[in-house]
Amino acid sequence: MMIEQIPDSQRIEEEVRGLVQTSQIITYKGTPAGSDIETSETMIIVEGRADILNLLKADIKNTIAVEGTNVPDAVVELTKKKSAIAFLDGDRGGDIILRELLQKADIDYVARAPKGREVEELGKKEIIMALRKKIPSAQLRQEETTRTAENEQPVREHSLQLPVKPHEKPSAEEPKEDPEIKIKNALLEQLQKTKGSLMAKLFDKEIKRITEIEIKDMLTTIQSIKPHAIVFDGIITQRLIDGAAENGVKYIAGINQAMISNAKDIVIILEKK
Repeated sequence: MMIEQIPDSQRIEEEVRGLVQTSQIITYKGTPAGSDIETSETMIIVEGRADILNLLKADIKNTIAVEGTNVPDAVVELTKKKSAIAFLDGDRGGDIILRELLQKADIDYVARAPKGREVEELGKKEIIMALRKKIPSAQLRQEETTRTAENEQPVREHSLQLPVKPHEKPSAEEPKEDPEIKIKNALLEQLQKTKGSLMAKLFDKEIKRITEIEIKDMLTTIQSIKPHAIVFDGIITQRLIDGAAENGVKYIAGINQAMISNAKDIVIILEKK
């Protein structure tokens, strides 16, 4: 006689809770949000869907995600009607998104995950503590206006400008374009076409497009396709660099970059400012 194994009750409870929480993520005008986003007087703006899910575990349902540096119009409009709290990761990517929010939306308060941490990985107590430590946006707006351009812009590993050689006589023939510069310019052109789409494009060595996918599927897809170059509407992170390097990627073009400690010989191409 076969005896069926009885699933652990705690595991079943966790799975059911996870399904319930996932069902509480709605789409508000094309943007992922918590189920109370329309009814609550306060809104919490986070970076992505994973942050919404983690806040649901803390029973916080009045959330909405920006999903990149391009702040959706739906988020901007809601901030005009509700008290808005920006709750962002404690890294360079969070800094970049915060600047965009302060410029485009009516943000009342700002809360951050601890330095080097992401909102999606915080426990319930850490979430509550971070939200309690929120500060008025007026204070940050003042700091933003006094920040120098040097501190605003991340260091760029690669410049697309060719050096000018003084006293160099023009050649009778038009010089051939450097292959490296040609690739960078081609990827920059693709980046402009991709901006605002929240999509990623994967290219082969000839810079011919292999496929176009949602950003959330990028790390999984490059493991099977192993592209030569990636162009996407988002922020280049160390996690992306690590995954790309393991799968033979040589170029990554994005809107901006987080703190990169090791580029691993990948050429980083950023949107021209």
